[in-house]
Amino acid sequence: MVAEVYGWDNLIYSLAKVSVVMKDGAASFDTGVARMEFGEKKNEAPYTPRVQAVKTLFESAGIRAVIPEDMERAIWYKYMCNVSENQSAAVLGIPFGAWQVSEHANFIREALMREVMAVAVKKGIDLSEKDIVMQREVLARMTAVNKPSTLQDIEAGRKTEVDMFGGTMMRLGRQLGVPTPYNDMFYHAIRTLEEKNDKLF
Repeated sequence: MVAEVYGWDNLIYSLAKVSVVMKDGAASFDTGVARMEFGEKKNEAPYTPRVQAVKTLFESAGIRAVIPEDMERAIWYKYMCNVSENQSAAVLGIPFGAWQVSEHANFIREALMREVMAVAVKKGIDLSEKDIVMQREVLARMTAVNKPSTLQDIEAGRKTEVDMFGGTMMRLGRQLGVPTPYNDMFYHAIRTLEEKNDKLF
């Protein structure tokens, strides 16, 4: 969407990895864990001048900067985590700590992940079960009481990003012939919670 306005020549790929808690109009997060990942579509040292310039800028500001070898894969990995964690937390009302202790919560989260993985593989992105195992290890280190943003939105009565999560998965699944029953169900469940917040019923 940004490239349609500014053109790909003026952009580099990027994503943020940070667990943000919004409370009383303020955002808080662990600066020791949060980081920005960015780069060209493919990266290896020496980096392009513009990627190195951004890295230098972030590091001078005390922002952790990571340059993955494959930015498309990095973005899909984060998307797989967002789709699974945000949607399941929003519907079940659970914080990150649930995935540190509950096999039931992990079964649901990982079922959502596998649908994203199946779509990604169809699009030529190298995601695998190893990434699902890796995310379990990441979640084990998360602050247990923190909540994914979609749950925070539901609890605050805000509209969510579910169309980017379950909605996009449903559309891509239909285009590529990949069944997405978990995403279908969680998409409609979150839309129902939004309607409840809107006092539709």
